[in-house]
Amino acid sequence: MYPTSRRGEEFAGSDQPGMCSAMDKALNIIGVMSGTSVDAVDAVSALVRGSRETLSVEELGSASVPYPALLRTRVLQACDPRQSVSSQLICELNVEVAELHARAVQELLHSTSSEQSAIDAVCTHGQTIWHQGKPSPGHPASTLQIGEPGVIAERTGITTVANFRPRDIAAGGQGAPLVSYVDWALYRSSTQHRALQNLGGIGNVTVLPANCSPDQVFAFDTGPANVLIDSIVRIATKDTQAFDVDGQMAQRGTIDPELLESILSHPFLHTPPPKTTGREDFGMHYAEAVWQLGEGRALPAEDIIATCTAATAHSIRNAYVDFVLPRVPVTECYVSGGGLRNPTLVDQLRTLLAPVRVLPIEVLGIDGQHKEALAFAVLGAETLRGVPSSIPGATGAAHSSVLGVICPGRNFPALMARLYTGMTVDVS
Repeated sequence: MYPTSRRGEEFAGSDQPGMCSAMDKALNIIGVMSGTSVDAVDAVSALVRGSRETLSVEELGSASVPYPALLRTRVLQACDPRQSVSSQLICELNVEVAELHARAVQELLHSTSSEQSAIDAVCTHGQTIWHQGKPSPGHPASTLQIGEPGVIAERTGITTVANFRPRDIAAGGQGAPLVSYVDWALYRSSTQHRALQNLGGIGNVTVLPANCSPDQVFAFDTGPANVLIDSIVRIATKDTQAFDVDGQMAQRGTIDPELLESILSHPFLHTPPPKTTGREDFGMHYAEAVWQLGEGRALPAEDIIATCTAATAHSIRNAYVDFVLPRVPVTECYVSGGGLRNPTLVDQLRTLLAPVRVLPIEVLGIDGQHKEALAFAVLGAETLRGVPSSIPGATGAAHSSVLGVICPGRNFPALMARLYTGMTVDVS
């Protein structure tokens, strides 16, 4: 069960004709997430009630479907800036990834004995294969998440919301981080200055000043989290191991100061927010360069892994010192994502961020592995209700926008009738 945020406060914009009616309807949503690590598709069902200040979410069930090895390899090929990738490959992956997302939804329905007809919408982040949040000479800001929503809607029969990032980029933002809206709605405190740190493939932080309004929230990507560590482990083990189980390899290694300094000199880590990154900066091509530097220093594999783990922790600490603490005196940091399973990394974070308290997000009543899938369930619910859900302080956009596109499923007419029948809608 998600904690319930404050109630009784009037929804901003609820004076619009008929708007409250759509807000009052609880929605049974499945959120689907496939992150930078490309290891699995996670699906979480949730009952989403209210909106903005009145938002609450109750988790109902979850399922996870691993990426087949060949599909993962092909997706990573499409993400690698060194590869010449055909339009045929991207088109095929768009369908194959969607089929995997649909399978995750079906697995969830089966495992929870839920009827398809009980679900209002599937809301999916898709699989990012390219994300350029800022334009560069000759290249516009752009993003692409594959996993065709039409396939998901056809396979499941359920209305599907997808493609959340492009609208924010069109509004002048960087298209990420998008979960900050949900962080604000559910996790802000009336008394404590909080940071919510995700340790996915890429690390990102949402900063929530005590008793904050949405325009006081800011967020940004802190740099590589699991993506660098996992890639180095794959190189070290010749692909026989996908990640550092329980941080044991890093624990046995010794941190090399020179290699650590080299990683921490990456320009992204010193760029002021708003900012976002991904495999474009820190993918396998970057890991191979780090590995070669380590080999050049005659470092054993476990020392390179230990140093990359330390680099993740230090990059987060530096981000807080440079960009967070000068603006907000954060006292507590709640950690989520796959990096929670790496106690070596989490212990280093606790040491480096002291006296800020570092706590697992489970303390706030949520499974840290499900946070982002649940967040996209919320974002999709807000899309169906027509509520803007991007935070300009997180993405740098000129204004907040209604995110995503809606692909109607067989339930779409009934869903729209339940949400909007009898409403007077102002379309001026």
